[in-house]
Amino acid sequence: MQAKEIPPVPIMRRVQAMEVAMDSKWGKDQLLCLVDGNLGHRLKQQKDCFTEAYYKGRPDVAEVEGEALIRGYVVCDKRAEELQRPKISMKAVEGVLSTNEKFLVVGDGVPETEYPKNILVFTIKEIATAIHLLGETALELKRELFGSTLTEIRKVNKKDEEFFDDIIPF
Repeated sequence: MQAKEIPPVPIMRRVQAMEVAMDSKWGKDQLLCLVDGNLGHRLKQQKDCFTEAYYKGRPDVAEVEGEALIRGYVVCDKRAEELQRPKISMKAVEGVLSTNEKFLVVGDGVPETEYPKNILVFTIKEIATAIHLLGETALELKRELFGSTLTEIRKVNKKDEEFFDDIIPF
């Protein structure tokens, strides 16, 4: 039996794998912010060059730009390690607001200054305070409607409140 030759992994898959690895380690798209300004800027430019070549259907150029992007990720990762930048903790939860701002929920006592300025950092206590400010009606709905998802909070005027009083039994 003759061994089969393993086909090369397409450049897009290799770039995506590297991005997933860096996002898992440093936070979603945060590596650019954790290294020196020029280095992060150069990585962003390389990512743009690769994306443009790939989506314009130029596989030969995309291959070269993708290889350079992967090398750029390796250099930035090494630099972030040298600078002892904070990695995403498994005890933290990362998300994106509807405004496309990134946020992180961390345990109480974790200093906000450990994270890049472009990430909104909330502690568990701050989240509890925000939940409390939702008001009793919102909390009652969440308690009563198991599995429900809170998607929007709006301020209602007195007329709307009276309308809801007739509909909501509590």
